[in-house]
Amino acid sequence: MTVYPIGIATDPNAQSALDQLASATGGTASQATDSTALSAIYTQISADLGSSYTYMYQSATPPGAPLKLQLSAKGYGSATEDLTAPGKFVPVGTSSGGLKLPDGSAGRVLMAAIVGLFVLFAMVLLLSARPDVIVHKRIAPYTETKRAVVTEDSGEARISLLHQLFISTERIIGSMNFWKSMSARLEQADLPLRTAELFYIQMASAMLLGFIMAFVLGHRGIFALGAVIVGGLAPAFYVRMKAKKRLSLFENQLPETLITMAASLKAGHAFNQAVAMCVQEGAEPTAKEFSRVVAEIQLGAQSEAALEAMAVRMNSYNFGFVVMAVNIQRTVGGSLADILDMVSDTVRQRQQFEKKVKALTAQGRMSAYVLIAMPFLMGLAIFALNPSYMSILFTSSIGKVMVAGSLVMMGIGSMIIKKIVSFKE
Repeated sequence: MTVYPIGIATDPNAQSALDQLASATGGTASQATDSTALSAIYTQISADLGSSYTYMYQSATPPGAPLKLQLSAKGYGSATEDLTAPGKFVPVGTSSGGLKLPDGSAGRVLMAAIVGLFVLFAMVLLLSARPDVIVHKRIAPYTETKRAVVTEDSGEARISLLHQLFISTERIIGSMNFWKSMSARLEQADLPLRTAELFYIQMASAMLLGFIMAFVLGHRGIFALGAVIVGGLAPAFYVRMKAKKRLSLFENQLPETLITMAASLKAGHAFNQAVAMCVQEGAEPTAKEFSRVVAEIQLGAQSEAALEAMAVRMNSYNFGFVVMAVNIQRTVGGSLADILDMVSDTVRQRQQFEKKVKALTAQGRMSAYVLIAMPFLMGLAIFALNPSYMSILFTSSIGKVMVAGSLVMMGIGSMIIKKIVSFKE
């Protein structure tokens, strides 16, 4: 702040103090003897302030580094001054803790090449996936020509080192629970991917986002770790969303599917023909799942076992009632058409009840969304208006602790609200 002190009838010592104050702040000291002189001093200060300009800009120079500032104006020439950027300079590589990534141009090029290689492999896997190969692998356990199918598939695909890597990965960690869960999700989502392929896509995505956060954006430490975690979970979240959407479509089509089966049975058709009718008359994904049941029955599997496998594969609680009804009818007898009609009505009533509950709890869920989104939106708004006001949360230790604590508390609150608005069937 610039100070313009004015002395009125001051002694030499007091005037000297005023001169020092003005010199330290960049202003000028004046002395007035009467009101006329005081008015002239005010006029001069006003003229000086009116011809002064303040320029503000954000520099990419790291704290504590030397800075050469040059200012020029048309008609007034230019001025240059050597300064030091505010803050304490921290050399690269002196931070403690965390994983040290390679520095320099060579290290960055190497990291970029590794990430690019993983991304390339992921794209090749996505583009080269063939549905016919997946169908062959599904029916291979039920045929006597399993070895021939594998040999033919191997010859056409020209097994490479990448293919062998996938096989080895499945053999090493294929028995773990998370691997089985990923396999079930892929099957529910009906995506043409192996579990090993999804696993390496997650690794590539994690490395790519971590590289962008650490080297492109320049944020390392907890931010780079967060980017790695988000990158690893993003493909799994996408598969989960696809599986959930497909299961929702299957559940919505289930009452009409049961009515179709009951009508076919009333017309005098056998149960297997009723299942085949669902394939012909049904929509996706119901038709595709029942076509797999028909294929398994034709290959020699029992209809009850094929339906149970379908219920487990789709993870459908309502379809489990259908399988249970079919098994009971096969054991004790009775009209299967009437049982399917009854189950269809029950499933429809359950779906209507679920929709009613969702409508009644919509306000609570929307409140949760607003409460969770509000801190982030307010933070972005404040950061857009005044970045320096929010920067302390990411540059100081106490700020990072506050951010981490806020995220933990928001997570706990979200789980509590979810527990309140959810219900058990």
